[in-house]
Amino acid sequence: MENTRSEPGFAGGLRKGVDGWLFFLVLLLTMGTPTSSILVAPYMYRTAMGNSTSYPELKNALFVSLSILVLRATLSVYGGIILWLERPGAPRRVQYIFLAMGLLTVVWQLWPFPKNVPGYLLADLTLDPLRTLASLIGLTLWGLYLAQSRRVEATYQ
Repeated sequence: MENTRSEPGFAGGLRKGVDGWLFFLVLLLTMGTPTSSILVAPYMYRTAMGNSTSYPELKNALFVSLSILVLRATLSVYGGIILWLERPGAPRRVQYIFLAMGLLTVVWQLWPFPKNVPGYLLADLTLDPLRTLASLIGLTLWGLYLAQSRRVEATYQ
């Protein structure tokens, strides 16, 4: 038997609105990613600047890492706002944002950081391969959710 509810919050019998997993995604994008970036950035700064007299190359590595971190956080907040506003086409735009965030993650992983700096110092400024893979898998899964969810389709039609 098909659900034919025509109440607010339903579209063609499907639930709509920023609720459930969609709400969780919006929270992750608008608060989770920026918060983690804000917490990590000072640690990266202290590591690089505390050792920059011995390894001046760390300043360049810090600049690259912080730039990518800020770009990812900015894209994340923008994506969350786009979804929150419930405008048609928002899921597709956020999928492109996820693609950009994934590319930034790969660039960060593959960036040619200085080889003369000890690995334990660079580890504080870069993503390790496992975190890179986890980030890419997460972006892919959320992108698939935006493409396949009936709630998302009903909300942004």
